[in-house]
Amino acid sequence: MIKIHEETKFKIIDSKPIEKLTEESDKLLGKYKYIYNMFSNGFWNHNVEFEYSSFNLNLFSEMNSQFDLEEGYLYVQCYGDERTKIVWLNFNENEVDKLVGMKKECAEYTIKYLRDLEEAGIIEIPKS
Repeated sequence: MIKIHEETKFKIIDSKPIEKLTEESDKLLGKYKYIYNMFSNGFWNHNVEFEYSSFNLNLFSEMNSQFDLEEGYLYVQCYGDERTKIVWLNFNENEVDKLVGMKKECAEYTIKYLRDLEEAGIIEIPKS
C-alpha cells in the first residue's frame, strides 16, 4: 500500500530508464516530464502543481518527486497551501476517497504516478 508523509522514499529497482533521461528526451514512460536539477544535488525532478484561484485567494497542492540514483531512492512529497501556511499532505492509498478538491486531485495523481513506476519495474512499493 502506498503511504505518503512528509518525505516518503521508494527503493529504485531499475535505474536504467532514469539514466537514459536527457534534456532532449526528458519524459519517463513517455508521459512524465522530468527536469534535471543541478541545484538539488543533480536529481531528476518531476513536479506537478494543482491550483485553485478565486477572488484574492490562490490555493495549491503539489507533488514533488526526485530520483536520487546515488542513494537508490525516489523521494516523494505532497504539500499544499492552506490559506496562510504550507502544510504536508499525509495520506495512504485507502484514504484518497476521503480527500476533497486539490488534495484529492494531487493524491490521485501521486498514486497513479507511483503505480505506473512500479508496473514499469522502476521502483518497489512496500506491501504494508
